Amino acid sequence: MRSQIAVSQTLSMKRLVTDYLALKNSEIPLVGVAAVPDENNLLVWHINIRGQEGTLWQRGVFHMIMTFQKDYPLSPPKIILFTPLSHQNVHLKDRQRIVCLEQLIPKPTDQARWYEGWQSAYTVESILIQL
Repeated sequence: MRSQIAVSQTLSMKRLVTDYLALKNSEIPLVGVAAVPDENNLLVWHINIRGQEGTLWQRGVFHMIMTFQKDYPLSPPKIILFTPLSHQNVHLKDRQRIVCLEQLIPKPTDQARWYEGWQSAYTVESILIQL
């Protein structure tokens, strides 16, 4: 059992490094988005997103922390918003502002809904685009 956990953690770290390098070296960078792993923990990423021009949020900068499970990419990350924001995709739970997206919901076990929820093919960049 321990060896399975160690292999899973190693794969998670490799995938997160791959995701980070793809994001960092992208030919088309995400405008108004900064995302970097915590220097002491690759499973925790700090994200800042600038509000898009022409929207209610255009002058805002929204800080979030995305936390990955040790079995990423098999499980989705959790995103906590630290900037006060009233939005239908932000829910208060245990005094934390949780970002809720269908993409971040664990995969349903119902085979009829195979297309919903988290897919291991999703990357950090695809999550940031959805945000």
